Amino acid sequence: MPVVGIVIAAHNAGEFLADTLRSIARQSYRSWVCVVIDDGSVDGTREVADQFALNDTRILVLSIDHSGLCHARNCGLSQLDTGISLVTIMDADDVWEETALERLVDEVERHPASIGAHGLGEFIDEAGRLLRPGEFSSFGRARKSGRGGRLHPWPTDQPTCFETVITTSVLFPPGLLLMRRWVYERIEGYDAESLEGDWDLLIRATRHGDLRFINDVLIGYRRHESNLGARADMGRIAHGVRVRAFYSPENQPHHRTLVRDCWRALQRDQVSARSRLAREAVAARHPMDAVRELARGAAASVRFVRGAPSRTAMPTRSDLDGRLAPELPSGN
Repeated sequence: MPVVGIVIAAHNAGEFLADTLRSIARQSYRSWVCVVIDDGSVDGTREVADQFALNDTRILVLSIDHSGLCHARNCGLSQLDTGISLVTIMDADDVWEETALERLVDEVERHPASIGAHGLGEFIDEAGRLLRPGEFSSFGRARKSGRGGRLHPWPTDQPTCFETVITTSVLFPPGLLLMRRWVYERIEGYDAESLEGDWDLLIRATRHGDLRFINDVLIGYRRHESNLGARADMGRIAHGVRVRAFYSPENQPHHRTLVRDCWRALQRDQVSARSRLAREAVAARHPMDAVRELARGAAASVRFVRGAPSRTAMPTRSDLDGRLAPELPSGN
């Protein structure tokens, strides 16, 4: 039985961390170790983690100065023993189903050519109750490919791969995913400069192989006051991630073909969507809205013909400082 390494980066997560650690402790798969990185919390996060560590020697707790999610996760990865071959990253407020780890390990072990496996989630509220059943799991199933310059639904019996990850970001929160340790080492973990740490990591990881897809709910994805805020810059963030993927020196020739196809498919989809919105605005007698949508559609048409994004249009972290929330959807 391989030992699974679980990394939790926790910043002021005292309210929900106990639920997360309880869901780990009750896993049917017992061969695991958990590293909790207290990322400069000023609430009771460290005390909650320490209490669980006292009762379970598989849990290690470390405190660092507040340095951000990506750095804290990388710190946790560095603390895992060298013999650990499978790794998952858990948010400090989410809750696993009891057989989640068992299902993930079994799927990875049965497919040695894969780099990992992932499943689906459902929203839960602050009290852990199911929220809008079926909505988030349906979102997670809606993987798409941009092959050939058109968006196509991805079959549920197929693994998640590079071409689906660059097209749509639906694989979150990170506790859905179990990945081989060598992949994290090969891509050098999380990139703190990325606009979307989780999505960027998945793009870089799937250049090295596919992720098996488990078409079942494995995790409760908690929605609460501190992570419900919508991002006004979501579109710019998604654009920045895709531009980075488009021009990455890590792309092999087949990756370059796929990112180009994805880019054109997304622009084609934008043209169609803006045309529909313009027609709706005309029907509602909102002419200025119709003009704006037509202008946006025309811009997408130009991007489609050009076949490549502009490097200069990519936002930096400083451009969007304070408005990044990696747990929210960014790929649509």
